Amino acid sequence: MATGGAAKHFNDALSQMQNSAGATETADQTMTDTFQHKAETMQTSAAQNFGITLYGRWNPLCSRCHSVGQLPHPADHRPV
Repeated sequence: MATGGAAKHFNDALSQMQNSAGATETADQTMTDTFQHKAETMQTSAAQNFGITLYGRWNPLCSRCHSVGQLPHPADHRPV
């Protein structure tokens, strides 16, 4: 059973954690609210989207080439 002193210590600890969480959120907002961060985020998104688009366009072509035997599958290369 918690005593009065232990309950106060527990409440103080909870209050400190709440303040810490708020400070972390504020710091994160401050760091991400910059032109550099926004530009880096846009560059990352653009690169990921380009990769997805490139894969989507080349995958069917590579699959067709493989199916007619022009590009052997790496698993087909077994040691002699």
